[in-house]
Amino acid sequence: MTVRDRALAVVVAVLWGANFIAIDVGLEYFPPVFLAGVRMLVLAVPTLLLVPRPRVPLRWLLGFGLGFGTLQFLFLFLGMYAGMPAGLASLVLQASGPFTLVLGALLLRERASRRQWLGVLVAVAGLATIALARAQSAPVLPVLLTLLGALCWAAGNLCSRLAQRDGTEVNPLHLTMWMTVVPPVPLLAASAVVEGPATGWVALGGALATAALPALGALVYLSVAATVVATGIWTALLRRYPAGLVAPHSLLVPVVGMSLAVLVLGERPSAVELAAGVVVVAGVLTASAGARAPARRNTTAAPHVEATGTDEREGPMTETAILAGGCFWGVQELLRQRPGVVSTRVGYSGDPNTPNATYRRHGDHAEAVEIVFDPEQIGYREILEFFFQIHDPSTKDRQGNDIGRSYRSVIFHDGDEQRRTALDTIADVDASGLWPGRATTDVEPAGDFWEAEPEHQDYLQKYPYGYTCHFPRPNWVLPRRTAGTA
Repeated sequence: MTVRDRALAVVVAVLWGANFIAIDVGLEYFPPVFLAGVRMLVLAVPTLLLVPRPRVPLRWLLGFGLGFGTLQFLFLFLGMYAGMPAGLASLVLQASGPFTLVLGALLLRERASRRQWLGVLVAVAGLATIALARAQSAPVLPVLLTLLGALCWAAGNLCSRLAQRDGTEVNPLHLTMWMTVVPPVPLLAASAVVEGPATGWVALGGALATAALPALGALVYLSVAATVVATGIWTALLRRYPAGLVAPHSLLVPVVGMSLAVLVLGERPSAVELAAGVVVVAGVLTASAGARAPARRNTTAAPHVEATGTDEREGPMTETAILAGGCFWGVQELLRQRPGVVSTRVGYSGDPNTPNATYRRHGDHAEAVEIVFDPEQIGYREILEFFFQIHDPSTKDRQGNDIGRSYRSVIFHDGDEQRRTALDTIADVDASGLWPGRATTDVEPAGDFWEAEPEHQDYLQKYPYGYTCHFPRPNWVLPRRTAGTA
């Protein structure tokens, strides 16, 4: 994960850590199941009226809403109402991190490193220690209820990720808001059965009384800060990174939750619980850092390679193509599989005014892929035809969910021959009528190619279910040309 995205994950941890204090305050006034339902109802009504429904499969939207929004908070609120301290709840609920990694590996076949698994085991050992310590002096039921909430959170994480994978142009904030539409009916129905049909509504009716204002403020915090802001950021991170890489950051929530519980609520965790908390945090740090070790990247431009093949990475019979067609993860993954492709790498190209380009500072560069290929096995024209099959050249400065100049369609040629082939291919694409519109693809001379950071290289090899918007369209195939025109 980038430094910025790690910082956003920490922001979520702070908001969710304070969430447990708000829950504790709210439960002093509202019945637990009713509070869980009405916090979502506050958001569900304006969502239905104002927010466009995300174009995601209904099953994943329902799964997200039931797992994350309904069952997680049902079990959490019942656990805290039954006596689970707020600070300790903030710790035990973070079992969602290990649960998510395990479910991601089992159900989505996401790859986790040995170091990540070690981190999960360390975190689980800390959580087990807390459960055993509580069992010695208090009922274990609140701990078990909170662990059930963590499992449901993990299931919601995966449904959120699948919704964004299988959806079309998914806005993470819209997905988060529509998640809140699912919980109110089952939670308020459960409240009516368990707590009485009028109990919660009577409490809500008196919420403007001076004594109830802290609980009303807690309700607003739970609905807006903890749900819309924090969950929106979290959902966006799950869209960009594998679930097992994002989820362990949730284990940082207890640092905030337990600290605030001590400062605000006067809770005093035992020495064993504090030591176990340190073990849990050590586990999350190990798990979140374990996906790949940091590496220094070469900040000098990759040498431009003529068609004769002078790059030391190439053999004497290879040529090079540089193409940009949206997020470079998906383009690289599909092109690398073509017979005759020797090697690929991703980087930034197209802006002579921004040297030493990086992911966070690449000016007007496009996300590009450098393809080294053997012309005796695959021709430049064949590579271009496949390039047009896996991305939509008719959407200017956009591919799928990704919008902006970084995602424009460009062919960077290394001379007259490649330029002519590129222009001929584009003309054939336009003349075929197979694509949704005319190609907006630019044809430009190849310049500096700034190699991207190690975490972006071969991304979908490391994370097979990572984000991509590229795939071969079976109908976007130009008629076969003779060898003399390839």
